[in-house]
Amino acid sequence: MSACLQLFSERTSCKPWRRKGETPHPHDGLFGKDGSFMEGEIPEGAMKRIRILLLVLTAVPLLTAMGGFPGDGSPDKVPIPDKKFNATFLDQMDVVTDCREVSIEGKTSVEGKKGEGIYTVSFEKISQVEFRMLENQLYGTITLKDGSSLELKLKQGYKAYGRTKYGTFQVRLSALKKMVLQ
Repeated sequence: MSACLQLFSERTSCKPWRRKGETPHPHDGLFGKDGSFMEGEIPEGAMKRIRILLLVLTAVPLLTAMGGFPGDGSPDKVPIPDKKFNATFLDQMDVVTDCREVSIEGKTSVEGKKGEGIYTVSFEKISQVEFRMLENQLYGTITLKDGSSLELKLKQGYKAYGRTKYGTFQVRLSALKKMVLQ
């Protein structure tokens, strides 16, 4: 028995594949050189690899067919909001960007927590939102058109989207200082 086949037999602790009455060759595989099927047990490790391969081959087409999600980072695609709003963004580097068709994760509202409650404030009521990080948490101070304000704890991973005269725009809320709605 060759050293390679002996190592294979020791590692799998089961009989190697073989043709009746023949000594197997380590490079024969599942089918012999003459095309005949080799008898014997399939090693447990090989069966596990076959199952994993089948699972991956089944899962990949399903996962790739699902398409993108809001916030997936595709720079040429931005969500189209139900209502059209314009806004000016000021980021942490003091770069000003004017946008139309603005949304946050595809919605025309700001969502956040205050205490145990979850608030959703429509862009129609908002004048501006000032963003700040405090103890690794993103907060947004929302100034309403009537002059009142509300502070909410926001999700850091959310992105704002829009269209500029140059093309599409997206930015993480945690990278913003301010969003002024017009």
